[in-house]
Amino acid sequence: MGKYFPNDLLRCMLQYLPIKSLLRFKSVSKSWCSWMDDPYLLRSRFPESNFLGIQKPPVGLNQMLMISLDSSEDHCSVEKLDLPLENHPITHLGGSCNGLSCLVDRADNIIVCNIPTKDYHIVKLPRQPDQREYKLMISLYGFGCDSINDDYKVLRINSLYCECESHHETQVYSLRKDSWDGPRGQGSYPSFLQGLRIDARVPIGSKGSNGVLAYGALHWIAFVTYTQPFAIAFNLSTEEFSKIVLPNNLSYGPVLGLLRGCLTVTCHNELRCSDFDLWVMKDYMVSESWSKLFHISFDGWIEHLSPLAYSRSGKKILFESSTKHHLWYNIGNKQMEILGSCNGVFVAVPYFESLISVRAYKGTGIIRQE
Repeated sequence: MGKYFPNDLLRCMLQYLPIKSLLRFKSVSKSWCSWMDDPYLLRSRFPESNFLGIQKPPVGLNQMLMISLDSSEDHCSVEKLDLPLENHPITHLGGSCNGLSCLVDRADNIIVCNIPTKDYHIVKLPRQPDQREYKLMISLYGFGCDSINDDYKVLRINSLYCECESHHETQVYSLRKDSWDGPRGQGSYPSFLQGLRIDARVPIGSKGSNGVLAYGALHWIAFVTYTQPFAIAFNLSTEEFSKIVLPNNLSYGPVLGLLRGCLTVTCHNELRCSDFDLWVMKDYMVSESWSKLFHISFDGWIEHLSPLAYSRSGKKILFESSTKHHLWYNIGNKQMEILGSCNGVFVAVPYFESLISVRAYKGTGIIRQE
């Protein structure tokens, strides 16, 4: 085939094929097999219209779903995904990045997985904090790519609460090192994180609990008092926290999201939970760049609304809520429509199928990019 088509043209054509086809093509020849592991091909085929979610059926185990925005019309299609994890019932998502997903099972095991290639690694759990002095422990997870070191990392935040105080520990897992760093206690945090409470009003396993991945960092809503919310960002390369100021005079229950690559915050009216404001941060880390995009009214009860994506036509925005509903917002007539096909799905995160290998990264050590 290479005699008739330049290799560069063939590689360019391959990036538009489905993952299942590429996996079959590995057996065509040695050269084709090597192309499937080409870093260019691995990183050049990331669409922007798929989401990974978990659906809890009335009976049985949770199911993993891929939600796709169809190109022909403004609606979604839902596909059940086959996981190679029969003995690990998945309870929630830690996140997804470049085709690799971080899953958490019923026993709190962390699994880094490439779903279509069925390549996965069960991460050894780190040391657990001593809970005897605290009444409640909440573990939050985030997952993303450290682009400087070409690594994938899991961030685990253990928040321990008692009547009068809270305590936090962070632990970071590196796929290249195949090990955990930490725990780092609250004394090692910057001063603005002292007395911090990450917003536990957002249900664990729903939007906001697994961190919003953007600009190489994981983001959560946090507060010292409920009347003074802000956002925290954990940079996956430097492994440092920073503070993001939210828009002034936010109303009740702010929730972070991502829309066209920009951070968003959605909050609803304290007296009328069906009225929402959607803000977007046009310039990352510039607090003055927050701009109110829409005011949305909905005839019903919806909590913790967050945007996922624009429709293909750009006339609608897909939202999800902590009540496990997905909704289209029509920008033109300002109406909301509940998507029946996605009912019961919680934690929809951007998801891109790829050929990136978990085993190729695991335990290979840090490779710094010049």
